[in-house]
Amino acid sequence: MTETSPMPAPGPRRRGPRLRGVIATLILIALVYSGLWYLAAHQMETRLATLLSSDRLGVGCRDMTVGGYPLRLTVACSMVTVDNRERGTSASLGAIDARAPVYNPGRIDATLSGPAEFRMAPDLVASSRWTAADLSLRTGLSGISNATLSATGLQGSITASAGITPSLHFTLAEGASTVTRDGTVLTSAMQLKGLALLTPEDTAILPPFDATLNASLTAQEPIQLGRGSRLPLRGSQGQLDGLTVDFGNGLTGKASGPFNIDEEGLLSGEFDLSIDNVDGWRDAVIAAFPQTRSMARNVAGMLRALSGNRDQAHVKLNVRKGTAFLAFIPVGVLPRF
Repeated sequence: MTETSPMPAPGPRRRGPRLRGVIATLILIALVYSGLWYLAAHQMETRLATLLSSDRLGVGCRDMTVGGYPLRLTVACSMVTVDNRERGTSASLGAIDARAPVYNPGRIDATLSGPAEFRMAPDLVASSRWTAADLSLRTGLSGISNATLSATGLQGSITASAGITPSLHFTLAEGASTVTRDGTVLTSAMQLKGLALLTPEDTAILPPFDATLNASLTAQEPIQLGRGSRLPLRGSQGQLDGLTVDFGNGLTGKASGPFNIDEEGLLSGEFDLSIDNVDGWRDAVIAAFPQTRSMARNVAGMLRALSGNRDQAHVKLNVRKGTAFLAFIPVGVLPRF
């Protein structure tokens, strides 16, 4: 019988070259990614610098820094200013911290710090501060397609020279507003909670109230957001899907209906108006604005007459060339757009 010799044991696998190849590949990918990130950051910084140097927009960003490596692109400013001399407006805002993910640079989220101030010639000044405020933008090749602004703990004031608008203070517990653009169509939604209006001496003009607004607008030309151009409101058609105001204690009001803005900036439309507790509204308006006592009583009486003497009124509010009518009696004038 012939003895068989044992098979030689297999030698160790040569993993070293393969592992080194994987590591080299990962390093190469990291270097290429880092290069692309820094290129994108440099291009963004260059574009922002070009934008900020534009005389047309007059935007300033103090102490601008660009960062966010490796997963985000961020821009921070210690203060933002806007000075549009053509329109006689200027504004200033505290620090802003904006960020966008590298994989979706069109999605921009920003944290806003106060205080803020807005000025309009000749003598209108609005200032505000807040506990927290956030801005979210969705952008594309055609500009901003969606913008959402939310804030909590808002306090502010509006002052103006005599004859423009009464000076007042305001507070807002919580608010959010969203604007969406799709070609010539602009839709908006707004929700306010705990909005209070006060005199400069902090005497309440109206008790705190909640409000919601949903509306859409179709312009004659494509709408551009965030490019320093005016919204093409004149010659547009719109739909007020719903405006609701709630003061509590049964004092609620609702309005909806179509409208249009002519080439002179005057609004016309026909709105369905619902008011609960007509007498309560009358008394609240008289308490806030004693000089309107006679008109408030006349309007309340008209609402009751048009609604069969009920305390819940459902009437048509007609607006023609900026003047609002109940039946054939004018009750207010709207400003031009």
